[in-house]
Amino acid sequence: MINEKAETSLPGLYAAGEAAGGQHGADRPGGNSLADCQVFGARAGKFAAENAIKNSATPDLRHTRKIEDELSRIVKQKGQVNVSYLIDNIKETMWQNVSVVRNDKSLRDTYDTLLKLKAIAYSNLHIDEENLIKALELRNMIDVCLMITIAALTRKETRGSHYRADYPRKDDEQWLKIIEIQLGKNKEPKTNIRDPIILQRN
Repeated sequence: MINEKAETSLPGLYAAGEAAGGQHGADRPGGNSLADCQVFGARAGKFAAENAIKNSATPDLRHTRKIEDELSRIVKQKGQVNVSYLIDNIKETMWQNVSVVRNDKSLRDTYDTLLKLKAIAYSNLHIDEENLIKALELRNMIDVCLMITIAALTRKETRGSHYRADYPRKDDEQWLKIIEIQLGKNKEPKTNIRDPIILQRN
């Protein structure tokens, strides 16, 4: 989610286009992302530059060492599962269960599968320097897929291109809401449901 300056809730992070959520609700109208990129891309650049001029940051080498230590630990992981195999498995699972037609069972099965694959990604992958980037992308991919699945499970209605076979109708009375997902204290996704800000047209 971004504001009118294209700022996210993380200080110093700006987003535009399809990297930002919420402009069109549940739909992705064809061609609209171009306008989003042009309008909010320009705003993100302008306000990010202004922010950078006002706030000078001194690099904290402790963070650098922390990243180096984590990368060294990941590269030493010599498990049995191939990174590409896991990525393909996730893509197929999401396509089959969380794509065009969704229901409670398919979403819960997917959530359970993703948790199992996440455990493998953190413990039993075969990683070397050649596939390190893919292994890092895999971790992010699993987190994003978990968020998509949780949001789809939470919303018990059909809205735009979000189609639930077990809840085939739009329900404005109960679900004219925004679902936000954040990382909880135990590093598990935490959902927050809130009312949207609706601007009235004159």
